[in-house]
Amino acid sequence: LAVIVLDRPSELWATEWGRLLIAKTVFVVAAAAAGAYNHRVLVPQMSRNPDSPQLSTRFRSVITVEAAALLVVLILTAFLMGAAS
Repeated sequence: LAVIVLDRPSELWATEWGRLLIAKTVFVVAAAAAGAYNHRVLVPQMSRNPDSPQLSTRFRSVITVEAAALLVVLILTAFLMGAAS
């Protein structure tokens, strides 16, 4: 969609729409990284040691970060839709 909306790559940082798209991309990557960390690191560790309170606390913290990032993605998507019109 960026290829259709933007005439030049420099519009990514020169327009409101481009800056919103960059911000959204950053938060999508952050949410994906948090989910991957949970899936690849914390869940296997919790399977091996299910009674560890430190792992449970870390897992909840990462899930909170992931949920917050996805909420920001949702909000930025609404702003992107408004900026595109």
